[in-house]
Amino acid sequence: MSVGLPTLLYLESLPPPVITAQPGTRIPYKEPVTIQCQGPPDAAAYEIHKSKAVISSESGIFMETENTSTLSIQEMKPYWTGLYGCSYKSGGHRSPYSDTLHLVLTGYYDKPTLMSMSDMEVASGDNVKLRCFSKIKFDIFILTKEDAPQFTIRKRSTAQENEQQTTFQLDPVTSTQARTYRCYGGFYKDIDVWSHPSDPLQLEVRGSYDKPTLSSMSGTVVASGHNVRLQCFSRIRFEAFILTRKDAPQFTQRKSSTAQDNGQQSTFHLGRVTSTEAGTYRCYGVLSEDPNVWSHPSEPLQLEVRGPAGGSVSPVNQVRLSLAGLVLLALVVVLAEACYSHKRSFPGLR
Repeated sequence: MSVGLPTLLYLESLPPPVITAQPGTRIPYKEPVTIQCQGPPDAAAYEIHKSKAVISSESGIFMETENTSTLSIQEMKPYWTGLYGCSYKSGGHRSPYSDTLHLVLTGYYDKPTLMSMSDMEVASGDNVKLRCFSKIKFDIFILTKEDAPQFTIRKRSTAQENEQQTTFQLDPVTSTQARTYRCYGGFYKDIDVWSHPSDPLQLEVRGSYDKPTLSSMSGTVVASGHNVRLQCFSRIRFEAFILTRKDAPQFTQRKSSTAQDNGQQSTFHLGRVTSTEAGTYRCYGVLSEDPNVWSHPSEPLQLEVRGPAGGSVSPVNQVRLSLAGLVLLALVVVLAEACYSHKRSFPGLR
């Protein structure tokens, strides 16, 4: 029986109803929400209970449609937050209560900021810390995970450098922690009234599958302006591969794989490369059922980009070329000065 709901006598043989909320249980401020209670075909006289208050279908507050009692809330406000349950009558007996439905209001205050104190791409088994903070003096912060409504961590905030903050520890991480996270701020006086959500934080967990193989179809030393293709391959039937470049976190390419040679492969086109594309590349494999869980990284592939004539375009070689040019210029000046002095010594020469 749900905690905080009124206790009534009920017939043990009656099945409990099912209570749901559409579009969900976390509703933005002033947005509509519909609570539905569904029992068996012979159910009648539904009742929806909010905490210790009873809202009855017979009171006209909400309508009955066939076998479903529906409470329509036109604008979500703090009054409507809390615990909900429902029951029905059948054959003169009251049914057991449904499971508890927890309705939360979001978007009531400005959003906090969520950041990772570790890398966004972590290895399976690593310890991860997520920090939620705000200039608003929230009493608590709440961490949620996308597609996991049962995952809700509440922690008391602490003051730090003119702001409130909380650190959430996810350790050690596994593939189940690879998701999109958000955090909210709230106050004890209205524990179910939350702020706007923070911007999403995507946590990638790598190292759950064997590594694929990365190779260059154009060689690892190429001329500037050359079209370069990198191929990632694995015997594991990954649905997609991800290409990354060291020291360039903003560079992440994801491509669907195709079947080839008893395995899966993807070809990444870097286009006409310049010195900015030079670097160390790796690729990972992922499955569509868990796109945030990556394989072990491939062995590194070092791509070197040279000038069209084969001269290196690296900063070191640029300095060498510049010095050579200066030496040549100095020689020309010395030679010209010598010729001029020679002519002045022999006026008859032309």
